[in-house]
Amino acid sequence: MHIETPKLCENHPDRDLQCQECIEGIILEIIAEATRQGWESVETVQAMQEVLMRLRLGFAGGLDPEDPLNLAPQPYYDDQIERSTFLTRSSIVPVPSPQTSLRRE
Repeated sequence: MHIETPKLCENHPDRDLQCQECIEGIILEIIAEATRQGWESVETVQAMQEVLMRLRLGFAGGLDPEDPLNLAPQPYYDDQIERSTFLTRSSIVPVPSPQTSLRRE
């Protein structure tokens, strides 16, 4: 697995988009491998979303991501997600295709 180093400074408005571009190929590889193993692509993406939300809560809460106990589902999980800044169903926008540039105009 190879991820490029950031080319933009930490406060650059497109840095998050550059990171998305850098990890998109790896994410697509994970989805393709899961599909080859018999998982549906939609359920794979849903599972990835759940894992990523749990990780985000852990990082935001100052938990050590290297400690597997910190990644286990927590009883407060649903309440924390409700209050988090994740997209709601009503605010979901179409995801650009891999050929579409993610750069902000």
